[in-house]
Amino acid sequence: MPKICLGENGFIFGQPWHERFQKKQILDFAKDQEFDGIELHPFFEPYNQTRFKKIVKEYEKYGLEIPCIQTGGATHLHSPISPKLQTRKKFTRLMKKWLEFAHGVGAVVSTLTPPNCHAKEIRELNLPHEKIIELFVESCRGVVEAAEKNNIVLALEPEPQMILNGGFFRKSIDDIWQVLNALDSKNLTILCDTTHAYTLSGGDPDGFLRALKGRVGWTHIADNDGTYTPYALSSKHLVFGEGKINIEQMMRTFKETCPHLEWLQIDVWECTDPFMTAQMNKKVIQDILKQISW
Repeated sequence: MPKICLGENGFIFGQPWHERFQKKQILDFAKDQEFDGIELHPFFEPYNQTRFKKIVKEYEKYGLEIPCIQTGGATHLHSPISPKLQTRKKFTRLMKKWLEFAHGVGAVVSTLTPPNCHAKEIRELNLPHEKIIELFVESCRGVVEAAEKNNIVLALEPEPQMILNGGFFRKSIDDIWQVLNALDSKNLTILCDTTHAYTLSGGDPDGFLRALKGRVGWTHIADNDGTYTPYALSSKHLVFGEGKINIEQMMRTFKETCPHLEWLQIDVWECTDPFMTAQMNKKVIQDILKQISW
């Protein structure tokens, strides 16, 4: 049975209805709810290469593993599709440092976030959609090499507001395979977030998952009703039953197409009550895993 992970990303400061959560609140909750691990976010855990052992010991005190780190901040700080070569190089260098950090804390996966499709760089470039994807690919070559060196699986996360959304004339899955084929590395995979799969596929997340042909290295799990968050314009992450995803069917497809998956992350991004959502969705997933004998 896959282990269950909680993402720190769902508790970051800046969302209009959240006060600043403390890391201890999250870790106490994760321990109390018997999560197996935590996906780190640099807001709560600065990726400092000098603190490897201290960080691992701290999380171990709560009975939590660190299977994955999230790196969306790297794309935000230094756009990999910037017209400026130096900015693109800064992105690659920062990702390399963070991958070294991931290796140092014992993580096996790192997320990789594409740029926002509304970023000013898109307007400045004035390039066809495929050319923008090609530029993203070139910025990621060094990142993939660093992942291979550190034995880390990179999990690229397509989202509706990111450049791997297909643009206005093709499907997101076409963008995804353009990147996977161009970089051609066993260390490069896809982060399949069930909510993004639902919105990007127009309501067919199971078909979206099957189209990935097993190239999934990490998951984010929640329900979605086809709508987006007001803050980041990402897919809403809901309690199961509030949306339209047949999560049992998706879990069966994960088991069938991605039997190598060792973790499932309960994602509470921009939820009004992340603690309640995490608790309820964890129970749903655990019940389904037992039911389908995974």
